[in-house]
Amino acid sequence: VGGVVGFVENGTVTGCTVKGDTTKSQIIGRGYVGGLVGQFYDHQTPIEDCYVSVNVSGTEGVGGLIGVSYRLTIKRCSFVGSLEAENYVAGVIGEDCGDSELYGCKAEVEISVSQAYAAGLMNCDSVFTEKIVGSYAVGEIACDSSNAEPVGGLLTSSSAVNATVDSCYSMVVC
Repeated sequence: VGGVVGFVENGTVTGCTVKGDTTKSQIIGRGYVGGLVGQFYDHQTPIEDCYVSVNVSGTEGVGGLIGVSYRLTIKRCSFVGSLEAENYVAGVIGEDCGDSELYGCKAEVEISVSQAYAAGLMNCDSVFTEKIVGSYAVGEIACDSSNAEPVGGLLTSSSAVNATVDSCYSMVVC
């Protein structure tokens, strides 16, 4: 489920805006729910210059911009709103299956997670290379402390990750 489209493979998403009243507007689904795109698998064209301001919720793979991705590049995109999930929830990419990159992205988030893997920007679910450059996250992550698995201001991972994080910051309270 996505605010603009549910599934994209080898497509282009540029200059899109999803805007709602963050006290009322919600995008709700089960798995792979994104404020912009639910599932995005691509390695040729980036998502660029998009803005999402809405609340997003689901069971897992919930992201402010993308629910689940693989080999995706995102440039100059922003998310403002709240996110809620059991597992894999983050301000930009809820669950990345590998090799994705973020450049100049920002997330202003209030995240609620009941089980595992919450991050200000991106969660990684595989042993691949991730890159985050010139990006930031601010906000809060609320989790059930008895179940809390990795929680990160910028990035979390369920596996060993070869991550590059450059010129980024987090002001996310966990």
